Amino acid sequence: MESRLTPSTKSRLNRADLLKGLGKLVGGIVLFVALIKSVTVAVAWSRGDLVPLEAIDGLWIVLLPLWIGLYLRYYSVLRADCDACRLPDERPAGRTQR
Repeated sequence: MESRLTPSTKSRLNRADLLKGLGKLVGGIVLFVALIKSVTVAVAWSRGDLVPLEAIDGLWIVLLPLWIGLYLRYYSVLRADCDACRLPDERPAGRTQR
């Protein structure tokens, strides 16, 4: 007899996919805010508005290439596993458009 209290495999997979998607969304928002802050500081520094460059401002400028790299690797259409531009018959089996 099947117990009603145990979740089915399908609901566990859906919950895992939901948590993975939620984590990616939150990570994207945090990355976007950090990227905007770094770009803002870098532009202000290049214009000469940050004459006495503080350590935290220097850290934002140094981290700018890291934020750009993370964006390109995980969130951009230039990532390796992006198939948004492929035709449906060119996609690998089992992959659906997100």
